[in-house]
Amino acid sequence: MATRTAIGVDLGATNVVVSWVNSRGETEILLNSEGKASMPAAVYLADDRTIVGEEALLRGRRHPERLAAHIKADLGSRWYHSAIGGVHVPPEALQACILRQLRLEWDRKFLGSKVVTIAVPAIFNDVQRRATIEAARLAGITNVEIIDEPLAAALAYAEKIPQSFVGEEQSLRKILVLNMGGQATEASVLSLNFHGLSALATEGDPQLGGHDWDLCLARRVAEEVSQLAGRKWLMNPGLRFRILEFSQKAKLALSSRPATHLTLQVGERTHKIEVTREKFNAAMSELVTRVELVIQGALSAAHLDWHQLDGTLLVGGASQLPAIRELLEQRTGRLPEAWISPYEAVARGAARHAFQRLHSTMAPMPAIHSQCTHSLGVEWEEPITKQKMRKTLIRRGTPLPTEVTRELIMRGAQRKSIVLSLWQGDAENAQHRTLIGRAVLEDLPADLAEDWPIDLKLEMGINGRIAVDASVRYTKCIVHLVMQRPDFVSATHFNLWQQIVESLSGLPAYVEAGKLEDIGGKKIPVVITSSHPAEASVQEDSEPQAVEENRLLALLRRLMPFHRGATQLASTSEAAVAAPVSGDQSARRTPPALEVIEMHDEL
Repeated sequence: MATRTAIGVDLGATNVVVSWVNSRGETEILLNSEGKASMPAAVYLADDRTIVGEEALLRGRRHPERLAAHIKADLGSRWYHSAIGGVHVPPEALQACILRQLRLEWDRKFLGSKVVTIAVPAIFNDVQRRATIEAARLAGITNVEIIDEPLAAALAYAEKIPQSFVGEEQSLRKILVLNMGGQATEASVLSLNFHGLSALATEGDPQLGGHDWDLCLARRVAEEVSQLAGRKWLMNPGLRFRILEFSQKAKLALSSRPATHLTLQVGERTHKIEVTREKFNAAMSELVTRVELVIQGALSAAHLDWHQLDGTLLVGGASQLPAIRELLEQRTGRLPEAWISPYEAVARGAARHAFQRLHSTMAPMPAIHSQCTHSLGVEWEEPITKQKMRKTLIRRGTPLPTEVTRELIMRGAQRKSIVLSLWQGDAENAQHRTLIGRAVLEDLPADLAEDWPIDLKLEMGINGRIAVDASVRYTKCIVHLVMQRPDFVSATHFNLWQQIVESLSGLPAYVEAGKLEDIGGKKIPVVITSSHPAEASVQEDSEPQAVEENRLLALLRRLMPFHRGATQLASTSEAAVAAPVSGDQSARRTPPALEVIEMHDEL
């Protein structure tokens, strides 16, 4: 009998963690070939091959223009936010390189087939969720599903929680899951008992993550370095990188000790910069307030107060900051639960979800109910007035899974086709809406009467994925909406990108693939299948604009990666430290020579 293994992946913005379920039904963390429990989510495009993980970061120190990091933030966009070696690459292809490396790791350890679940942020929209699935396909992972990170974390804690926490069999406990990754912060309120768990409310801030703490501390350290050693030293990229690196380590160190320091030797002079927990907390007070507002938003949506929570589960490295734990203890009156490592919870929970999929016919498994985090609606144009009509079909906060059937009346007779656009987000604000697909009902009967009804059926699963069926009543005009976002790599070149990812080709292969995408990527299909053969609907897509960034900003944006706050940190040094470049071709002004620099981050 062929063996099958349940695999869970925490595909983080900074690091990735993999878990699996052993023969006893318990989750374990899969160590990589280097014996480590996590791998940096970074990709380096060398001339001869693609490098992933720790080595990618090390090489990226010398050639940041070849490094891609923080890729998760760009899922849902057509291109990674910066050109890599002068070429624009889809973020799915870069994420696929990371997933391929993970696939090789678990294929070496386990024989037979694998059932894989990848955890994604609860605030991901359908476009970002499908982008994650596409990245897995490019990496050669076929049997894959996704789950929201808060639900995954709750499943992991449910594996370890004592019976006294859950209470009686019918009793529901309200728990807060605070997920603080490198990129974003999410707060989810869940109800939990032995029968299952349900999401009651989710709130998030996609622009608030652990990197914001690193940047805030790095700016203050850079200011002290400037005062002690002179501003010119901040123009050295090696020193600025070490300041960022020290800030990351200091943030973690201050979680368990009252102070840490950095020793900087410049020439014959030695400078010591001390960072205490009190100074750190004072500097981060504004960020803590933003986290508190996110939690308050989730509690308000769930109609709960802080003291009505039965427990708090922490996920992600930034959640271990003393200021965050003190905030939760002060507002809830209890310490956060500590049954499982916050660095492993999401991966372990994803593995348990994969195990449930693998053994769905076995002993009863806890039921999982998610929640719609983005409203879903449809839009069409009236043929006579050309007015855009819009209708919300599934509202934010709706329990998942759900199925909705609506009747739409299309004004106007003798129409040859009807175009329905599906969007996700805020119905009243166009900037907060995302087009996720179009359905084209073609070859309508010539004698179709005015105001003829259209039946629209939408299904949304617990994983947030959407399926749509539309039909003109009493006719054979039916379409099943296959939602491929208009800015993904073209279907024509999907196999090409897949071959590049699988072969671990170097930068030249990406350059050639990028040229093909630029030539053929102006019109990308939106609708893939319908009941009537016809040309797919298309949407114009603008050419990628040249990304101009100097070497120092590239270092900050990619290596750590802190592209959201790189400009603020750069402002602590003198302006125009390097000439603007496009790709890696233009000349740069050389920063001041550095005679001796020794930095000791004694943690």
